[in-house]
Amino acid sequence: MDEITMIQGLIRGPTSIILAGVHGDEPCGIEAFEAVLPLLRIQAGTVYFIVGNPLALKQRKRFADFNLNRAFRSPGSLRPEDVVSYEYSRAQFLMTYLDKATALLDIHSSMTPGSIPFVICENNGVGIASYLPGDLIVTGFDTVSPGGTDEYMNRHNRIGICIECGQHLDPHASTVAVSAIHAFLARRGHTMRTFPQIHKQRIKVFEMYRTKTDVFEHLYRWNDFAAVPKGAIIGIDGTEEIRAPKDSFILFARDRSQVGTEAFLLAESVI
Repeated sequence: MDEITMIQGLIRGPTSIILAGVHGDEPCGIEAFEAVLPLLRIQAGTVYFIVGNPLALKQRKRFADFNLNRAFRSPGSLRPEDVVSYEYSRAQFLMTYLDKATALLDIHSSMTPGSIPFVICENNGVGIASYLPGDLIVTGFDTVSPGGTDEYMNRHNRIGICIECGQHLDPHASTVAVSAIHAFLARRGHTMRTFPQIHKQRIKVFEMYRTKTDVFEHLYRWNDFAAVPKGAIIGIDGTEEIRAPKDSFILFARDRSQVGTEAFLLAESVI
């Protein structure tokens, strides 16, 4: 598969980007590209289909040197070793394409067993996100977890949307990704297909917990969006009990073995 595929319609229209493989251990987006691209016809505008992190995909690991989805930031906000990483260089290259577009769909999956599909966006993307697969829209990532592709787009007054398609190895995840691609293209006006709007619960991330020690262990194997009551112990960081500051939902919970790494996110319902 080519790293970049551009498809243009015969009618003038917007420019969009669909990214897959930003993390090398997330195959569903690449599988969706392979299923969609051979038969796809764009009626209006221009769409770029881009493989995000070809080196990590080749190595079959999440990233080669540094998390690409934290690399879309100024060098002053990153560690010196991150600035000289393959992923930082790749982010600079990808920005040249992101700057051509007014909307982005970035396709991801989760390592959490049994993870369900959901959409990550800010308020500017809800009008598109409500047509994508999944029953949840999650906002607030831009504040607690900057440096992603979607945050980069939002920061530059465009629309950045991420679709989480389920667990990495769930065979249904690529089907979710295919549906997301077609719905996104339709809502952007690139194709004439129609899709129903899906009622989604909205929640907002309010905290990203980063480890203080090199030993962080969760108390349970938290499912994404498991309810955690106020005061409940989430995990142990060294010898410190880390508790929920209020009634919350937890997601992306991971045991960690390095200081300063992302251990979990907490979110709350949006009324």
